[in-house]
Amino acid sequence: MKEINVSSWEEYETQIEELHGWRSRRKEQTGLYVNDLVFRGQSNSAWKLLTTLDRYIDRDMSLEEYYKIISVSKPQIETFTDRRWEIPSRSEYIKNICNSGFRGSDIQTPVYEYMAYLRHHGFPSPLLDWTRSPYLAAFFAFNQIVSEVGSVSIYAYVEYAGEAKLTSSDTPWIQLLGPYVRTHRRHFLQQCSYTICKKIANEKIYYARHEEAFSQRLGVQDLLWKINVPMSERLKVLKKLDVMNINAYALFGSEESLMDAMAKREILFR
Repeated sequence: MKEINVSSWEEYETQIEELHGWRSRRKEQTGLYVNDLVFRGQSNSAWKLLTTLDRYIDRDMSLEEYYKIISVSKPQIETFTDRRWEIPSRSEYIKNICNSGFRGSDIQTPVYEYMAYLRHHGFPSPLLDWTRSPYLAAFFAFNQIVSEVGSVSIYAYVEYAGEAKLTSSDTPWIQLLGPYVRTHRRHFLQQCSYTICKKIANEKIYYARHEEAFSQRLGVQDLLWKINVPMSERLKVLKKLDVMNINAYALFGSEESLMDAMAKREILFR
């Protein structure tokens, strides 16, 4: 991970332009596939990259155990949401994992749709959410005040940078899941993509911590930049983003988020 400290919002925008320029040059130089950049904002530069599942339990959970939990929860969730998800049985899911050679994509479309929906409604999830917009990421970084915080962080991530992705049998690896999935409308309003981090132990696959994988990065892959911006820029940034129609209501669409957007516009920005 490359950490970059900037002193202003304008410097942040310059860094983003440079990252987009690097991606274009890298793609042209290699003639190979280079992922689009995805971004994630966090309200405290001291916070680690943790999923909501990481924050909920202090241990690694196997894919099999997590799938069992969301499977047994599904009937009640469907009853109260009046939605339906046609996901594989637990035995079919485990079979799919084995058939994928452990390192393949074990999240098929119906499972991905269900897991993304759960993530957007607060169920502990192994999905770490990202956005394709550096401006939306900045909003999530600055929207909430965290006491005694000197700076926020916006992360930029590229999974593939023009080379084959290498993995090792004893290290965690990261998989980027793209935007093309039918799920909650917030997924599209927030231009979401997600990553999951997995590792193999005792012939099972477990969800692992992202920072484990980033600390053991192999080759030109899983590139991560962390841009730290002073919290003192908060008011200026939120006002600029609101003019761009990037505010809580535009991204969440709830009555609570409408009140948040109106309060900032009528009180904070005056």
